[in-house]
Amino acid sequence: MSVALEKRNELDSKMAILEKVVMEGDLSKLTPAERVLYYRRVCESLGLNPLTRPFDYIWLNGKLVLYARKDAAEQLRVSRGISIVKLDRQIEHDLCIITAYGRDMKGREDIATGAVYIGGLKGEALANAIMKAETKAKRRLTLSLAGLGWMDETEVESIPEAVRAQVDPDTGEIHDTTPIPQPKVTKAEVDEVLAWAKSQGLTQDQIRDAFQQATGRVTMRGWSHSRVEFDRWKEALQDLVESRQVEQQTTTLDGEAVEAEYQGELFAGGQ
Repeated sequence: MSVALEKRNELDSKMAILEKVVMEGDLSKLTPAERVLYYRRVCESLGLNPLTRPFDYIWLNGKLVLYARKDAAEQLRVSRGISIVKLDRQIEHDLCIITAYGRDMKGREDIATGAVYIGGLKGEALANAIMKAETKAKRRLTLSLAGLGWMDETEVESIPEAVRAQVDPDTGEIHDTTPIPQPKVTKAEVDEVLAWAKSQGLTQDQIRDAFQQATGRVTMRGWSHSRVEFDRWKEALQDLVESRQVEQQTTTLDGEAVEAEYQGELFAGGQ
């Protein structure tokens, strides 16, 4: 077989795989060898090093898809000459919204936003949330300028239905199966959590803020009753309760210290 014919067959094989992915939208439908070839082909087309694992797999709505990791954005910025020229910050309805402006080496310009909920956050937690919003904006801008409409890992974290998949990067073998959808949260479970939160002294505003932090929603109206978001809400409430307990202990200790100092002054005065 001639070299030209071998290259032609290889090209036909790659095109067949790409067509299959486009038609199915599900990488689990490929064979392990086809998954490896597709992964490498995507990296080659974008000028990325596949050995650094710039992409990873997730299960989303029952389909196996790729998402961009931190390494992808960093390599794309270098290879495409992408520069972040400006960042704007806006606080609105307890959301920190960062707008990133940038351009590539050809002068093409674009903008992208990243938003995180910051209601009730203070100190280091607030600082981390703002930095996360900046990271979201920068990576979304980079992927957009590179012409890649995939999700970034910072976006994956905020999608309850997204589950990271275990796929061998060398063989393409899937080591887990399509995740079984978890049952929706029942009204009885919600009522139980609300009763517990109120019994711990949390106010209605604190409970609502924790819910918004976990789900991004202001009210439960229209909520999908996602099990993942429900668990996040419970964790947020537990964190609030623990914070209140620490504050109460600190207040008690401060009060005892003041009382002890006062008694000491009285005793010294009596002498």
